[in-house]
Amino acid sequence: MATYVPIDAQLRQRCRWVKDAAPSAVFEVSNGRKRCLLQYEAQLDAIDQVQGKPAADGRSGG
Repeated sequence: MATYVPIDAQLRQRCRWVKDAAPSAVFEVSNGRKRCLLQYEAQLDAIDQVQGKPAADGRSGG
């Protein structure tokens, strides 16, 4: 039986970046996407800390 752990809303926040911009803004757009990627990686790490790892259920047979 799966047990669900509530995840703080702050760890589920979406990041916004410019998706359509002039070609001259390529570096600004790239930096925004990188910032969001770093935010999401940090959020996933924090969620992993909260959730932990699944426990063995004794039925794996391995």
